Amino acid sequence: DGRRRIVLAYINIGEAEDYRSYWQKSWSTKRPEWLGASNEHWKGDHRVRHWHPDWRAIVFGSARSLTAKLIRSGFDGAYLDRVDVYQFWCAERPSAFDDMVDFVTDLSAWAKAQKPGFLVLPQNGEELLQSERYRAAIDGLGKEDLLFGDRGNDTANYDTRVERSLELLAY
Repeated sequence: DGRRRIVLAYINIGEAEDYRSYWQKSWSTKRPEWLGASNEHWKGDHRVRHWHPDWRAIVFGSARSLTAKLIRSGFDGAYLDRVDVYQFWCAERPSAFDDMVDFVTDLSAWAKAQKPGFLVLPQNGEELLQSERYRAAIDGLGKEDLLFGDRGNDTANYDTRVERSLELLAY
């Protein structure tokens, strides 16, 4: 109908993807210290230590960052994937939850300073909604596989899992 639409850009902030423009071939043999194990479920995806300054610099904070590039491209906001990667790192780094809260709140503040009204919408990681700072930094949330998907696309999720997600989404 010709009305203006909100257009978001996808950024995976919890995994580095070897098919993205920022990927350096040398990382396959000489891994940066922020680059973790490959995700066995998604070919080409590698978990990242999201608290590491070098990974954060790839995602936001400078004119060369992914977020700066999408702002210059005219996007209204970012859809942040894999904010839930903090769960993978909890044994190695007990502060992984708080580190993800810091990552998203810092990204949001930086992006909104560059472009007032910039939208930040994470996907999943609804446990992070327990943080007031996190809730204040985001503009919405996408929830994947709420009712189906944990045990296959055609199998309903356990009621307790759905109830817990709904409880967290109500924050």
